[in-house]
Amino acid sequence: MGEAEVVGVLRSVGVLGAVEWAYDSAVSRALNDYAPRAGYDEQWLGQSRYVLFRDRLDRVFGCVDYVVGPGDEHLGRDELYAELTDGDITSMPSLAAGTVQRKDLNSSPGWVYGDWRLLLTSGDFGRLQRIPWAQKSPTKQAVARQSGRTDPQQGVLFDAAELLNHPEPTVDLDLHTFVIAHALHPVTHQTELAIGLPRRSDRGGGSWHWLRYLKTRPHGAEDWNDGIAPPSGPAVPVTDPVVKRRTHGAERANDRASDER
Repeated sequence: MGEAEVVGVLRSVGVLGAVEWAYDSAVSRALNDYAPRAGYDEQWLGQSRYVLFRDRLDRVFGCVDYVVGPGDEHLGRDELYAELTDGDITSMPSLAAGTVQRKDLNSSPGWVYGDWRLLLTSGDFGRLQRIPWAQKSPTKQAVARQSGRTDPQQGVLFDAAELLNHPEPTVDLDLHTFVIAHALHPVTHQTELAIGLPRRSDRGGGSWHWLRYLKTRPHGAEDWNDGIAPPSGPAVPVTDPVVKRRTHGAERANDRASDER
C-alpha cells in the first residue's frame, strides 16, 4: 500500500492522532513509575511501556475493556479515565465508537480500521529504520514478507523471492498489515514512533517498503517533534554527568522484553 494513501487516510480519520496520544501517555506513565534506585531495570521499563501503550490504544479506540455502543460514548468514563493524568484526559482524542476494532493476529495485539491492521513492535532508539525482522517473532516475520504490491482480487500478496526461502507463511494474513514501531532512550527519555510497511529481505535491502515518523514528546518536554525522521547515527548523548546502572546490551534487552508475539 502506498505511504501517502495509508498515512493520509489514517491521519484524516484520527487514528494516527490517537496512536500518538496513546504512546505519549504510556511513556509518561512508565517513566513516572521508573525508579532505577528502587531496583527497576530497563527490562521493566520496556515491558511496562509496551503494556501501557497497548492499554492506551484500547482506551482511545474503545476496545476490549473500554467497549461502548454507538451513542453511548459518554458511559463508562470513570473506567476510561482511571489512572490517567488531567493532561491525558483533556488531550485524549475522541473517535466515534467502532471506528477501530481490536483484532489480534496470532495472539499479537492488533487494531483494525477498515481492512487495515496495525501491530506493534519495539526497536532500538535511533534505529527504527533498521528493524531486524529475521530476529523477530514468526508473526512479525510473516508480516514483513508481505509484498509492497496489492491486488484486490488476491488480497495480501507476498514477495515471491522471499517465499523461495520461506515457502509457507507462518501466519494467515487476512488483512493488509502495517506496523507501529516505537523506541525510548532510557537515559535521555527521547522517544520515537513510526508507522510503516515492513520488508524482510534476506538478500539485503531496507527493513521497510516505507516508514513514516509520527509526532512524539519526550517526558516532561513542552513541544512535540514534527514527525520528521531523525538523523541516522547514535542517540544524542547526555552531556551532564549521570550515574547509570546499565549493563552491556541493556537497551536491546529492554526492547526484547516488550516485543510481543
